[in-house]
Formats: sequence, C-alpha cells, structure tokens
Amino acid sequence: MKIHASAFLGGLVVANHALLSFALDKPSVLVKANHISSLKESKKPGVSLLHVISPFGVENCLPQFCPFDQAQSVVVGSMLRAKDNTSRGHVTLAATAFEDEQKNVVPEGFDALPALTRSTETEYPELLSSERLPFIQDIIDRALNHNVDSEYIIYTNSDIILHESFYDTVQNTIANEGYDFFTINRRTVSKSRDDGELRTKADLDEIFVSEYEQHPGNDCFIMKREIAEKLNLGDIFIGTIFFANTMSLQAYYHSSNPASFKSEEVIGTFHLGDDRKWSDMRKLASIKQNAMNSICQNQFLQDVCSAEDLAEKRPNVWIHCKRLKKKMQKWVERDFEFNDNNNICHSSLKKNHPETTKARFVFSLGTEGTGHHFLSKLEKSSNFAKLAKTEQWFGILREEQRQSAKLLRGIYRLDDLPTSPDTLDLTPAYEELVKKLKKMQGIVNENIDPSRVGNNEVLSIHLNAFMNFMTSFPATNTTARYTQLPDLGIFYKACQDAEVECGHILMTRDAHEILRSTTKNRFHDHPKRQIINLSMHLNMMISQAIQYSEKLVGCFHFNDPTSLLRQWTGGDMFGWNIDDNSLENAIKMYYSPSRSMTEEERVELVPDGFDLYMESMMRATEMLRTTCQTQLLGGQSEIPAVPLEHPANDGLSHLLPPYKIVQIGAPRTGSTFQFELLRAIVALKSPAGAEIKSRVVSKSDWNEGVFEELQSSTESFVVKTHIADERLIAASDSGSVSVFSSSDIVPYSLYTQQRQNIEDCSACEIDQYRSLFDLTDEDVATLKKHMQDYEILRQCCGFQMSKYEVLRLNGCDVSEYTEQPDYPHCERHDLSSVEMSFANSPISFETTNPEFNWAAPGDCARLNAEVATGKGFNGRRLDGCKLNGKFAGVKGSEGTATKTVAAPEEHAPRIGSPEHNQAEISPMLKNSIESERVLKRCPRGHVWSGRAGECVPRVRPHNCPNGQRWNRLMRRCVPQDSENTVHPSCPDGQVWDDEAHECVDIGSNIIYNCPDGQMWDDTVQECVPDDEDT
Repeated sequence: MKIHASAFLGGLVVANHALLSFALDKPSVLVKANHISSLKESKKPGVSLLHVISPFGVENCLPQFCPFDQAQSVVVGSMLRAKDNTSRGHVTLAATAFEDEQKNVVPEGFDALPALTRSTETEYPELLSSERLPFIQDIIDRALNHNVDSEYIIYTNSDIILHESFYDTVQNTIANEGYDFFTINRRTVSKSRDDGELRTKADLDEIFVSEYEQHPGNDCFIMKREIAEKLNLGDIFIGTIFFANTMSLQAYYHSSNPASFKSEEVIGTFHLGDDRKWSDMRKLASIKQNAMNSICQNQFLQDVCSAEDLAEKRPNVWIHCKRLKKKMQKWVERDFEFNDNNNICHSSLKKNHPETTKARFVFSLGTEGTGHHFLSKLEKSSNFAKLAKTEQWFGILREEQRQSAKLLRGIYRLDDLPTSPDTLDLTPAYEELVKKLKKMQGIVNENIDPSRVGNNEVLSIHLNAFMNFMTSFPATNTTARYTQLPDLGIFYKACQDAEVECGHILMTRDAHEILRSTTKNRFHDHPKRQIINLSMHLNMMISQAIQYSEKLVGCFHFNDPTSLLRQWTGGDMFGWNIDDNSLENAIKMYYSPSRSMTEEERVELVPDGFDLYMESMMRATEMLRTTCQTQLLGGQSEIPAVPLEHPANDGLSHLLPPYKIVQIGAPRTGSTFQFELLRAIVALKSPAGAEIKSRVVSKSDWNEGVFEELQSSTESFVVKTHIADERLIAASDSGSVSVFSSSDIVPYSLYTQQRQNIEDCSACEIDQYRSLFDLTDEDVATLKKHMQDYEILRQCCGFQMSKYEVLRLNGCDVSEYTEQPDYPHCERHDLSSVEMSFANSPISFETTNPEFNWAAPGDCARLNAEVATGKGFNGRRLDGCKLNGKFAGVKGSEGTATKTVAAPEEHAPRIGSPEHNQAEISPMLKNSIESERVLKRCPRGHVWSGRAGECVPRVRPHNCPNGQRWNRLMRRCVPQDSENTVHPSCPDGQVWDDEAHECVDIGSNIIYNCPDGQMWDDTVQECVPDDEDT
C-alpha cells in the first residue's frame, strides 16, 4: 500500500498509542507501544550522538554518484544535511570501510574510523556470493573505540536516507521517553523522479514528501553506549538476513526501556526502491552461514530464547526470539528449536574438522561416445552426491567443481584459435583454475569427516563435470572442433602449482560404436571428418597415457565397464566406494549395454573409401585400451574379468516415453522458454494420440499432493515449478522423474540451462537436448522452427510482449533501445505469416490465459490493438514512453482501461474509425485489424471477458461484499455458506478465475495478493511474512 507523506500531522507527530496486544503463540501478551506523541520538542539538553556507517565503492559508477551508487550518494548528502539542521546536542558522523578503499569512500565531513581488515571474502572464501560484506561487530567496535565522547551510538545501513529532522527527532525521543534502545523503520520511495530520471541528493525535499510504502525490517539502530558495549555479535555480517534480527534481540535483552517505531509512525528514514538483494537465491549459502553465526557461535541466544518464562517476563525479547526462530525454520532447519540445535551447529559450522580426508582431482580422458554421460549419471545417483541437497558446504564444493571444469574445458577447447589467434590468452583461465583447486582442497579439509564418505581416505572430484554432464572431447561442433585436444600436461601443471593430488581415467569403447553414437544417434560431425578427428585424438591420448602412466587411476571400457575395477586406485570414484564393491554394484544397477552391431551394419557405417582410416581408428582404440590395462596391472598380461548382469531397460542413454519431466528455475531465468521447449520435445517424440499433461505446480499444489498424482500416472507430463520441494529430490533420485532446470536452484537436474546462452542463441540451446531425447537432425530442425515462431509470438503479440514493443505500438520513439540485446525487432516480422506457420506446426501448442496471450491466428491483431490503446504488461496502464522496470506500465494497474467510457453492453467504435476516441493506433495496426473485430469498453473496476461476453468486476482477494467470502480454489467471491461450484460457462474440471478472467483447471490457483502483513514471494511461490530485514 502506498501512503502519501502529507497524511501526517506536522511531519513528525503522527499518532497516539496505547498498549498493543499481540495474539501470537502465547496467551495475550502486552507489549509496550511507541508513544510517538513524545516526539514533541523537549527543553532538556541534548545528548552526544555518534552515527557510523560502512560505505563501499562501486565500479563503473554513474558520474553524478561516484564513488558510490545512487543510494549511498543520496545517503551521504542526507546525513550532512541532517547534521546541519540539528538544533541541540552534538552529532559526530563517522565511517569505516575496507582497507583498499577507505581513502576513497569516507566522505568529507565524516570522521574516518580505523579500516575494516576482514570480510566474508577473507573469512568465508567458499561462499558463492560475489560481494564482500563486513561484520557488524567490527563496525560497532570501531565506533566504541573512537576518540569522541558519545552517549549514544547510531548505526544505519549505508543505503538508509535520513530526514533533515532526524537527529532532532532522536534527541526528543531520548529526552521525553528516556529510551536506551530504539529502532526506526524506513519508508520505501521510488528511485526515480516523475520525469523518470534517477533521484539525487538534490531531490531530498521531494523524497521527504513522496508517496511511500511501509517497510517492516530494521535498518536504523539507536542505542546507549552501555548497550553497544554489551553486544556480542561475533561473525554476523551485514547485507543479508539474520543480522538485524540478532542485533535487535541482543539490544532488547540488554535494554531497560526499548522501543520500535514503524514506517508510518515517524518520518525518520527512507530507502530508494525495494530490491531486497539479500533474497536472491544465489545468496542462500551466505544466508545459511549468517544463521549459523547467529545461533551457534555464542550460547547467548540459545540460553535466552529457550527460557520457559521468557514470554511472561520479557515479551519484547520473546517476540524477537519467535521471529528469529521462524527465519531459522525457513532458511536452515524446518524443525529448528533453540533448545535442540546442537546437530545443526555441529553439521554446519566450518571449524576444527581434522584433515583426515584429502581431495583427488580426476580428469576422465576419452573421446565423445565413450560413456561420459553414463559416468555423470553414476555420480549424480551416488549417496555422496546427495550431500549437495542437505549440506551447504557440499553445494559450494559442487559449484566450485563446475566452475573449475568450465575453466579447464575452456583451456582445452581453444574456441578462439581459428578466428582470433593473436588475441588468445589462456593465462588468466589457468591462474583461476589453480586458485579453485586450492579452494576446493580447503573446503574438503574443513568439512569432510571420513565417516561421511564411507571411511575413504580420498575424495575424488571430477573435473569433467561441466554443467550437468561430464565433458568429452571434442567438446563442441564449432570451427574450433579440430583444435580441441585435451592436454594432460596442462592439467598436471595446474595440480602441481596448486599443491593438490590429481589423476586421470582413460576411457575407451568399440570404435564402430563410437562412430555410430556420434554420427547416427547424435550428429557431431560428418562420418569422414569424425573418423579422422577421433583417430587424431586417440593417438594423442596414447602418447599422454605413456607420459603420465604413474598418475593413472583406472581404465573404463564402456563395453565391459566393471573389468579391472578392483585394480583402480583405492578410495571413492564417482561418489561410490571402490573397496566395498559399491561402485561395481552401482555400475551393474545403472548400466545398460548398447545394441551390438552386425557385420553388415559396421560395413555400412563406414563411408566408401574410408576403410583404411577406420582401421587406423580401430587400431588406436585398441592400443589405448591395451596401454591402460597394462599400466593398471603393472605389466601383467592376463586380465581378470568381472561378470556383469545387465538389468533390462535400466540406464538408457536417452529418455523414452512416457516422459515425466519437471522444469524448475528461479523466476526471470528463461524458465518459460525451457518449459515450452520441453513441452515441444515431448509432443514431438511421443506416440501419436498420446495424452500429455502440462501445468504449473505452485506451492499450494505441492501441499495438496498434485505432484504425487502426476508421478503415479502412466501418462507423460511436463510441469513447471519454482519450488525446490524435497519430494522432487527423492523422485529424481529414484528415476521416476527427469528434472531440467533454468538456474542453479537445484544441483541434481539432468541439464541446467544458462540464461546467457538463451540470450546469445536460443536456437543453439535446442542442440543440447539431442542426446537426452535421441533427437534426429529432422527433429532438431522442426523444433528450431517451432521455437523460433513461438519466441516471435511471445515477444511481439499480447499483453506479455516485450516492453519495447509496447512502447513502439503506442507511438513512442524506441530508437534508444534498438541496440539492446533483448530488443525483439518485431517490426521486421510478418506476424500474420508467423501465426500461420506456428498454427501449422507439427508440434501441438496449448496457450495459457488466452485473454492475454496468443492462442490462434488473428490474435496478434486483436491483442496488439488493445496494447496500442495505452496498455502495458498484463493490461497495466501505460503512463509514458520511459521504462522504469522489467515491465511496461504502472504496477498495480493491471487490467484497467486507459479511459473510463461507456456502459459495458456498448461496443467501442471499431479501431481506426473516426469515432474512436482513445489513443491513436499506429498505421501498421490499423491495416492489420480484421474489419469485424471490435473492442469492448468497460467502466473502471471492470475488464472485458471474451469468454463471458461481458464486462466482469475485477475482484481482488479479501475484498468481497458483505455476506460473501473469497474462495481460493475458484479465485472468486462466493456466498458465505456456499461450496465450491463450477462456473456455468466452464467445462467439467474447471472453475472460473476472476483474476485471469478465464476457466482454469481446479487446483491451479496462483496467489496474486496476500493478507495484511504478508507479501508474495516469487521464489517460493507463496505469501511470506513481510518482516524481512536487510
């Protein structure tokens, strides 16, 4: 809810408060409220205030804000202005920053405290966050040790803007009420002025009176020096959650007269925008680490919050304990309790683990087609790999492993060698690889107990594990294919420089089967070129095998994968133990032999005139295999064989119907593209007439068992979700579903799509699915055409089109955007032809929400005509030609008309007619609209429903007339005593959705609005308490 500042009396005094009763988990608890009326001017002498912040520099900062970002620049200006406006007491402004930037970022007019010498980067180098964050105790300590006499310490985050009367407000509050600790919640205002330009410190007067949104979190702390001296915040760092909760809780405990002021109660602090960067799922490791630092590093919170009489004796402290407990249950451990968390602390803290396990970095050297995908599946199905789902440190290790494999792959691929040899420099990648090898060894030393990996002395980390596969060579189909020769010498040099242990596995397979796999089952190259190229690779591998024989770990022959397993170097491999035969048993479980080839097939496979070259490839294959076996056996000639039982139809190299696929990804990661691509692939590869279910699985769907119903079905399904539910882990492990992801939200997907790859070449992404679905060249061509048309229609038609196209259709000058990588160039496309092409695709397509999205030929003209009347994303009101976010239009105005017009039964004049009284439509649209198409105009608060054939009220949850209630399943207001009923115009199994204005499947509800005090979280797809701190 937005509130205008002018609604408050005198700018500062806003309300009288009595006692507030909080109905939480305990009986009615009386909590002292904030007596805002006490902010009246006091005649008592003021106290001395020391206000400290911790600023940081920003690379590539905008000239008007340098050396800061926008927020910090405005903050510094506001603090100086507030100090100048102080009428009583004494204010000292102070700042501390990291050593390397202290001189540049401590503002003029601020005392420079001693520089910060540690950060999350130095103390927790394994955290994935790219930010380095300071520790709050270090900041408080520097303030306490400053050589000024300060009775109160004030700490605010470096993005918190002060009102010009802030310090007088603080002085009056202390003088009139004697609070020894209190917080002031900020008001969230827009980053931009009305003209679209970013606000600067020159706009403070405008900021002070702007419309704002309330913010529940704490980021401004005022406390007596005596309380600050008692804080024990250990290694808690700022910039993510658990910092403010823990600091507030400790301060409340040590305070005898605390208070907390909400955003609407005091005009004290402001914040530009509400990015909540800490909620980024990529910072999950940082969040969990801060939770551990909060709970486990000192016994204070456990002792205080587990006290039985806390709610009665210290209700303020009890409330903060409850909040902290809920966050621990959300982010760390669902069943967390303060008096029973030893297991959590022991398993998560990264301290004092004995160095009983060492890492061994292994590279599997083999050509494509020799079983790398099988080994990847073997590793991902291991018990050890499951630690990534339960152990924070292991998830970090897996990410470092992936990045290291990517670096090594880049060194070997030499993509730029054919085109830009003069600029090719591999030194930075090599140096980064050495750093990561050291880092991974450190993670293993700190975290692994031998019992966690089956009492092995060695943990093998595989450096082919790029993305969700193990990379083979050649690695791509680019022009650099013939230069992609992996050199073990570079690998072992990096290991030597990093002082880590390394080894290699040699991989072989029947030469004809390799050729069939890479030219028939998957087209990597023309058979003639493939024979020559692979022969060259094999001969080079023989040379490297001889050079580095002492580093050999094992031999993997795809046609007989368990042979020589017991001669492999001890420890674990691919997450399975070698010594207790679990690796052998796992191979037997997951391995499925390739179909044997007849002699006729072998002859037919080799191109005419290439028999001699094929024989060379066969000799090289056998030579590599024999060399490996001889080295592993120490010169023995007799090779023991391990019998292998092949379970039927297990471990297939590609997926087969019925397909049971789950697409998962964080919002705005290209998840819709991957979801639609998977739907298209399944439709293409399924038998004619097969039923394929498709839907989005929300948080409530998981709770209602929708996923279990789908999983037990014998039919194919493709579903999309943003929820990393634990049941998905079990389903993936059992092989009952195949998981694909569009972000690193889960570590166990078959394939993880990268958004950058989609932006660079979305059609190229389709090639990544060849081997997974056994796609032929014809399949890939069909899919690329289908997805090309889909992308055009998605970006150029309907209410979810590109924001740039929205502006263009409404007559705005978009020349400044045409060079943007995501500009769709819709003006270049004949949309009618694209519509017909897509409608005639051999791949079926089902739209969602046809009132907003394309469903049939002619919809582009119909929907775009409405967009051109001044509507943006999902029907939002377009209020100008400037873009201020990801979507076009004013947030919160979805579905509203540009003007209030005639009664709902009347038809608006045809678009383009003289009587048309709305915004002028572009000439292109006028010519494309079918003559019989008309637009309906509805009064404010209503929208036109093509299905209902009338204007319908735009009803919001929790806003029903008297005598009615909101039905979450049907998404509409219903009589108070009614049961769920089906809308007369909807087919069986569906209900009317007043939000989407269409019939939807029962159970497919999506929450658009939340109760007071809660907010919608796109990451977890549910309403969450709106009390997160920053």
